[in-house]
Amino acid sequence: MANEVKQTRGVLKEYFETGDRPTESQFGRLIDSTINQVSDAVFVDRTHVGLATDPVDGVRLTVGGDTHVKDASLMVDSHATVGGNTALGGSLSVTGETTLNGQINVNNTVVPSGPLNVEGNLTLDVGANPTVYTGNGTGLPHRFLQLTSSPQDASPSGLRAGGLV
Repeated sequence: MANEVKQTRGVLKEYFETGDRPTESQFGRLIDSTINQVSDAVFVDRTHVGLATDPVDGVRLTVGGDTHVKDASLMVDSHATVGGNTALGGSLSVTGETTLNGQINVNNTVVPSGPLNVEGNLTLDVGANPTVYTGNGTGLPHRFLQLTSSPQDASPSGLRAGGLV
């Protein structure tokens, strides 16, 4: 059975220099050092790439599972669609269209209790006069914004105004 030790390209190229006869073990290292589309669940279709899933038509990268970006930022120039939950340990900056089909959890380690769960301060458009809408059309007018302590404790919570009310 081939040795399953992954090697760098430089080491692998030495196995196959002119006049050399690579051993069974060296062939095994070559195979184990590469990405195999079937074994590693990496699917490449022309310019569309799928990690652990087939690529979605028209999308350059499709990830089938959780995505972790370590010590860096995930930037989206056009629009982002989230089909599950999104956990953010830092900040979220959205300048384009964002569609959420799950939950967003910001600076919190517990399971989100609603579509948007923020632990800490929430700042709305500090450069203007922000508006919080309680609907998305004319179908249900005259709804109100209710402030309660938590999803588990529906007792009323106060509103403190620092300016005009």
